[in-house]
Amino acid sequence: MSRAKPPTVDVRRMSHEDLLDVIDLYAVPGAHPKWDMAALLSQLACFPHGQFVAEHRGTGEILGAASSLILTEAAAPKSGPWLDPCARGDFTGHDPEHGAVLWAPSLVTVTEADWQDTAIALDDARRALAERLGMTAVLIPVRLSGSGGSALNAPPERFAKSVNAGKVAEPLLRLLLKQGYILQGALVDADAVSGTVTQEAHVAVVAWRNPHAGKRWLDRHATHFLQPDVDSL
Repeated sequence: MSRAKPPTVDVRRMSHEDLLDVIDLYAVPGAHPKWDMAALLSQLACFPHGQFVAEHRGTGEILGAASSLILTEAAAPKSGPWLDPCARGDFTGHDPEHGAVLWAPSLVTVTEADWQDTAIALDDARRALAERLGMTAVLIPVRLSGSGGSALNAPPERFAKSVNAGKVAEPLLRLLLKQGYILQGALVDADAVSGTVTQEAHVAVVAWRNPHAGKRWLDRHATHFLQPDVDSL
């Protein structure tokens, strides 16, 4: 598994100046959930260190974005609508005081052929944050857009093998499994704004377990870390 950051992509914390570009990313067909301006502003206010953008090193173009918040193991959904912990996109369930897992509900990229490089760079940033905060895991819900929904009835190991072999057409899920994530379960798809189930779709939940859990390079309880105007990680 290679986690080297692509030379043309830089990942940094999202800023308010990025929001119009990020909204454009979420507006492309297939992007899900589709965060609006109110949701993005709330996410930045609740957990600025957990929201990332990837930009082209030469042009500064925003190539992708990713979100995350801290949850307790109990709050991480195991059934029902998977967006419930996100408070319909507001991230008001962010719990740095008691949380131990980084819940990463969205990752979106431009749709060029090299989207995988951008996705890997964004995922690396979230895993690095989880390590610095001593989180036990990064959990990612991946909406299944192809044939994966019906295939989820198979045992997790068989389903994961089918995805890795390309027999189930789920590119993002396949990429994450190749990056070391383990298929953990399945949830119900829900609308990002209303919180209601809008179609018969499934979400596969994958987990990356932090081998250094409990060792913190940053104090997630420290006041200076929680301030939205602090830009260092």
